[in-house]
Amino acid sequence: MKVEMEKLERSRVRLEVDVGTDDIRQAWEKAARRVVGRATIPGFRRGRAPRGLVERHLGKELFRKETLDLLLPEAYARAVRQVQLEPVDLPDLEVLEFDEDRVLRFKATVDVRPEVELGTYRGMGLELAPPEVTSEQVEAEIGRLREAHAQLEDRGEEPLRPGWLAVVNYRMVIGEGSLEEAPDQDALLELGSAGLLPGVSEALDGACAGEVREFDVNVPEDPAWGAASGQEVRFRVAVRAVKEKVVPALDEDFARTVAGLASLEELPERVKNRLTEVARLEALAKVQQAVLARVVEEARVDLPEALIIRRQLEIREELHRDLARRGFTMEQYLSSRGLDAAALEAGIRSQAEQEVKLNLVLDAIAAAEGIRATAEDIEVETQSLALRHGLPVEAVRKWLAKADALDKLQKSLVRQKTLDFLVQVNTSGRNGPPEREEGV
Repeated sequence: MKVEMEKLERSRVRLEVDVGTDDIRQAWEKAARRVVGRATIPGFRRGRAPRGLVERHLGKELFRKETLDLLLPEAYARAVRQVQLEPVDLPDLEVLEFDEDRVLRFKATVDVRPEVELGTYRGMGLELAPPEVTSEQVEAEIGRLREAHAQLEDRGEEPLRPGWLAVVNYRMVIGEGSLEEAPDQDALLELGSAGLLPGVSEALDGACAGEVREFDVNVPEDPAWGAASGQEVRFRVAVRAVKEKVVPALDEDFARTVAGLASLEELPERVKNRLTEVARLEALAKVQQAVLARVVEEARVDLPEALIIRRQLEIREELHRDLARRGFTMEQYLSSRGLDAAALEAGIRSQAEQEVKLNLVLDAIAAAEGIRATAEDIEVETQSLALRHGLPVEAVRKWLAKADALDKLQKSLVRQKTLDFLVQVNTSGRNGPPEREEGV
């Protein structure tokens, strides 16, 4: 097989392929047997008519099409292997010349995995030194734990005050509209919470259970408030109950219940260990981001359009799934961020380009350093996947037996190992991943 290759822009390649005569004849014979085997000709049983009669009855073009359907994919695959390309998309195929006895010449244009010109990716001398956890941070974290385990106690007829909560049924309209036509909604509101629209806490201060209040609030211009930004919003709020959040006492029972500890004296040390772990992970994440930004910036690569388009599609699908899970429409999402469809698409395009380049650079470094996913790596991740999803290990192995699933897992593991390698060779005072503690 003769293959001529021409490199185009954006990691696109054009191949011109001449297929050998023997291959053409073998494929033609195989295609003819298939066509004859399917043919139904009056006076003959299915598949029993003479080949010449089938050809005259159905036309030679059907034989040509069947031959090309058999021969082109195989010939293309052989040509790609012959010139050692790694396509990242399906090819555009064009038959230039075809004769059943002597010649098949075709052209294939396809995006391929690009060559990556790596810059410096070692010896950046970054410091990986997480800050020490202070006693004040430990006390604040214990306070947050107490808040998280607080109980709501009913305050009966007492008036609502800052920090207390109201169980309410309300109606609201933005701008012009009728409260009578607005839907009833239920909510639990904490007076003074930053999550409430400006003015709502002040309007409900002092309200008692059973009271109904109507009021207007003027919302400042801020995309964070979504459709209410810069608008006048009218409310009718019926207070069903007033409650106070009561935090548990800091005693032995709290230490036992929350952290599974034998005594209260152990709690500060457990909390400090947990905060130290978080600080180490945050410091590691900052270093990872700095290293990746540097190696990606210094690398040179022509991004294949096919990879960018594929990643754009994945990002869109991920966004739609996330919005559906949270009960939001795309229109609500765009409004909440002050975006239009064009701005969203531009953002998705930019994200796709960044992620494609990052992965190509990580893959190139992995190849240069001989980083691979071992059988042990795959087995450890298999066990981890089974544990995270509550599945039998054999079920995960069966799922990974699919070629695409295993390939994705291997790529993910190699990229993570490459990231670990980059952190190791670019930092001083590196600490390994901390041990995870149970409890807090």
